[in-house]
Order: sequence, then C-alpha cells, then structure tokens
Amino acid sequence: YMVDESLKAHLARCLTEKAGMTEDNAKAGLDILFAYTDKEHPFSKREVGVLIAAIDEVKILDPACGSGAFPMGVLHKLVYILGKLDPDNNEWKNTQLSKLDSPTMREELERAFADNNDDYGRKLYLIENCLYGVDIQPIAIQISKLRFFISLVCDQRTTKDPTKNHGIRPLPNLETKFVAADTLIGLPKEIAAATSDVFVQNFIEPLEQEIADAYHRHFSIQNRTQKLDVQKRIKELRNEIAKAIIEKTGIKGNADVVGTAQAIAHWDPFDPQSSASFFDPQWMFGARVKDGFDVVI
Repeated sequence: YMVDESLKAHLARCLTEKAGMTEDNAKAGLDILFAYTDKEHPFSKREVGVLIAAIDEVKILDPACGSGAFPMGVLHKLVYILGKLDPDNNEWKNTQLSKLDSPTMREELERAFADNNDDYGRKLYLIENCLYGVDIQPIAIQISKLRFFISLVCDQRTTKDPTKNHGIRPLPNLETKFVAADTLIGLPKEIAAATSDVFVQNFIEPLEQEIADAYHRHFSIQNRTQKLDVQKRIKELRNEIAKAIIEKTGIKGNADVVGTAQAIAHWDPFDPQSSASFFDPQWMFGARVKDGFDVVI
C-alpha cells in the first residue's frame, strides 16, 4: 500500500503537469496500471512516454531502510508497470542508451539487455538511477544490498560456457546507493552557509560533478584494481572539498564546523563496517540528488 500510494501520487502529478490529464483521469488510469490484472491500461502513446520518462527520472529515498523492504517493493512495482507500459522494453532501453556517449558503454548496455531477461535491464537501471537507502546500522545496509543482488541474479540468463562464468554478469557495486548514516543529523548550518558562497560553489561544484561521475563509473566497474583507483580518487576529491570549506570561508576557528568538514572528508562509503554520524544526500549520493527526492517514505 505504501509503495503504490507514494508512486501513484508522484506519477499522477507528472501526468497532470506534463501530459495535461485531469487528476481524476490520471488516478483512474494509474489504478488500472498498478493492478495485477491483464486489463489494458488506458494511456495514450504520449502519456506512456511521460510515464516512462517520469520513472526514469524519479528519485526515491528510504531514510531508515532496514533490510530494504520499501525500496525492494518499489523496484518490483516499477518493473511491473514498465512491463505493462513497454512490453518489448524498447522505450526503456532507448531511454538508457540516450544517456551514454561512449561507444563501449553503449555496447555493454546492449549486451546487458540482449543477454538477459527484460526485467534485468529494467531493474539494473532503476537501481542505479532511482533508488536510495540509508540506515544507521551497517548490517541493515548489507542486507539491503544482498536483497538487490539476489533480485538481479534471478533475472540473468545462464549459458553452458564455464569459461565465461556461465554468462552471469558481475553484480553492480551498490556502496553509493545504500549507505550507513544517521538521517536525524544533518550538516551544521555553518557548513550549509559556507557551501552556498558563490566563490566556494565555483570551486566545489566541479569537484562534486567529478564525484558524481566517479560514482557512475564505480557502479558498474568489474575490475578490482580499477574499482580501488576510483575509490581512491573519490577520497581525494572529498579531501579537496573539506579543505575548501575550512580554508576559503573563514570558519577555521569553529571547531564543530572543522570537525564536520573533516567527517565529510573521512566518511568512507566503501567501508562495510562504518556508519556516518551525519547525513546529507548531496554529499553521500552525489550531485544527481542535488535538487532533492521525489518520494521519501
């Protein structure tokens, strides 16, 4: 119920704002779309396009995810309605291809869709782009990631070739999708004020974008050496940002702010045993969620 009602509210808003539907018609159509029946949904081709784009762009956060029940429920529901909206998976695949400018990445994406069940491609890119979870207990985050790993494995096709791992693709790296942190504690107001400074923003924003790009690469990296190199670069970028906050804003004398800036630099999402004493979505998930989330449970 929580999954359905939160998703319906968001998608109904998208249909009224971007497809010109009335609220009542949007809600009625979504009730049919979300139902586990063979009944055809009532949406036009344009409305289907709006819905697929809305699903691709949606950002959903569970700030106390526990073992991941809510984000997993969201994943299954979004996969189900994508299957009804786009049975052949063409629109969803083209939406993901349009984001890539690297021929190598495009070829890899094509293989991911071609070699596995349709739901695998749906799940993989929903997990990367749409779903975020936080919990104060590291063990909860590990359980959440395990559930998503199992969900992906279930939709992979196997082959008889043992030299290529029977066709099973390496699982994605979810350290920047599910993080251990205290969502009741935000960054101090001095940090927020410091990072809103125009000069600092001009310095910090490129670094934040580089971190976001590194997160994107890290999600699908399969080589351990490459993975460690990206993790090292992310650490370096965090140190640069913390140094800028402390040195370029005149807050060196504020021990609390300096301590928090250092906490930002030292926070390590790749340490499975650590839990951050603060939470800030932009710092932890990257620039992709800079404008906030569409659904927070």
